[in-house]
Amino acid sequence: MKLRTKILSYTLPLILIPFLLTAPAVYYFVIRANQIRIQEEKQQSLNETLVRVRQEIDVARKDVELLAKVPAVASYLQNLSTGGDKDGLDPANQETPARTALELFFEQNPYYLELSLVDRNGRERIKFSKIPNAQDLRRLSGEDYFRRTLISGSVQTPVREIQPGKFATLFTHRVDGDEFLGMIVLRLNTKVFERFMRPLLKRDLGTFLFDDRGLVFASAFFSEEEKILIGGLKLEKEASDLLESSVFEIGQRRISGGEKDFLFSVLPSESFFKYAGIQKQAGENWFLGVFQPGEGASIPAGFQAVFFSILILTVGAVWWGAVKASRYITIPLEKVSAATARIGRGEADLELDIRTGDEVEDLAGAVRRMNRELQSYQKQLVQTAKLAAMGEMTSEISHEIQNRISGISLWLQHLDSEIERDDPRREYLDEMKQGLSGFMEMLADLKQYYRRPVLDLKPLDLNRLAEETIPFAGELLERKKAVLKTDFERELPLISGDEEKLKSVILNLLLNAAESLTENGSVEIQTRSAPGEKGRTVLLRIADNGSGIAEEDLARIFYPFFSTKSGGSGLGLAISSNIVAAHQGRIEVSSELGKGTAFTISLMSWEPESGPEKTERAGDSEKEKVDRRGKTEIKSYGENFTS
Repeated sequence: MKLRTKILSYTLPLILIPFLLTAPAVYYFVIRANQIRIQEEKQQSLNETLVRVRQEIDVARKDVELLAKVPAVASYLQNLSTGGDKDGLDPANQETPARTALELFFEQNPYYLELSLVDRNGRERIKFSKIPNAQDLRRLSGEDYFRRTLISGSVQTPVREIQPGKFATLFTHRVDGDEFLGMIVLRLNTKVFERFMRPLLKRDLGTFLFDDRGLVFASAFFSEEEKILIGGLKLEKEASDLLESSVFEIGQRRISGGEKDFLFSVLPSESFFKYAGIQKQAGENWFLGVFQPGEGASIPAGFQAVFFSILILTVGAVWWGAVKASRYITIPLEKVSAATARIGRGEADLELDIRTGDEVEDLAGAVRRMNRELQSYQKQLVQTAKLAAMGEMTSEISHEIQNRISGISLWLQHLDSEIERDDPRREYLDEMKQGLSGFMEMLADLKQYYRRPVLDLKPLDLNRLAEETIPFAGELLERKKAVLKTDFERELPLISGDEEKLKSVILNLLLNAAESLTENGSVEIQTRSAPGEKGRTVLLRIADNGSGIAEEDLARIFYPFFSTKSGGSGLGLAISSNIVAAHQGRIEVSSELGKGTAFTISLMSWEPESGPEKTERAGDSEKEKVDRRGKTEIKSYGENFTS
């Protein structure tokens, strides 16, 4: 049986049996709780809408009060009442600042239809209007709201239909100096309230605002059916009944609207005449009418049908979820299995991106690491095979060349004995001897490459080896005016190695780093230890910020006769790699063209064969051991100082 089938056979009964036992009760309570929550959210939305309506009215009151306190407005009206100011300026000259302030306010508030400035005699002096064919400047002293402003200081009048389908309510506030100077008149478009009512449509609530006269002045409906229903309602009586009751009761009743039934309710919205001693007017009280579809308020009648539908859907969802969960577990395992099969076939291109956050992801990570290590080992084997083949070929070639050169060397010795010291031909003979000497040195280097190094192994301190090697590169570093930085780890483990051969490797890497520098560059030598598969690993890193190595050349730098330097033999890194390999270590390189190169040598730490005591490092005094560990030094060879 497959793992996926086992998971399904175990999990499905454990999930479905408790569900089938508890589903009816859960269904009932969930539905009821959901209905209560929806009703509470609707009621909360209605309350928020009413609050916003009242806030908008308060904003209009504050705006007209603020305009009445504008200094330019008061100054203009004061000059009108006195016929001029104390400096003898014409009142007409004071009109521009007042007009500018009022016009700026009016243009920035799109929901205001009209704005007027009226003097103490009831005459409109400044007027702005967005109503087509609006009345010209006129006298308002006979208007009721003018007289009310004189008494109360601030007035809001009932809603008026100023044009067919366009309604507005008027706000006034008196402007005072030492005495009554005039008033500000502001008409608010009641369409502003609809922006607060439209979001209620998302909750299946159609709403409208009306006053105690039955005048509907703002609405947000789903369809024309609701507008038709309003015509059949006695809104004036609805308002009167609410006003006469001692406590507002928000009740719902069902009304028929053609093919649909609605639940209708009325909520009190705003009462704005709050001044004692002033006779109330019709239209002062506002109400919010609410329509909602009739089926939204009752519990579904087909309980059994709904229940079994939900039951079937839930069982299907549980089945789907169990299958999905089993696939979540098994598919990553199948991917890991397929990946291991591909690795076994030798396929290197492996993409195993598994993000499960559990042991399966850890397993996938282990497979990826194994694949990377196998690829690395494969590359090393290929490189080792190539180097071995090159070594054998180089051995044969160097042997044949040496045989030929031996004859040439005998002839040169014969010529050297025959030609006199002052003979002009001796110059050519000396050049031939010098060229032959260089060729013999290259053959000697070749022998170091193709012959396995014979190592004189003993416990060594890599920090000391690096310190003793640095002076041999000092002349080149000084010529380049380079800065040498050393960073040695304290208590670095000993290694088992051949002192002279490892020094030659370090010196070769130092010289290569120095040669790649431009003036005022830097070279850093760093030692570290890290945990390895067989004890601790000791690392030596030599990095520079020189010219770097091209990416296409990195794979060939350890091959013999390959060199990126003019005049280089191309054997230095090949021999160094051979020496490190003989120590069962690794040498790696990373480089970026124009930014520098870093070589890292990894060697196994040395462990004494017997006894827990550590062997003393040969040639080191106790003080040298303490001073060398953990020391960070910077040498500037251009200025010869140490810090």
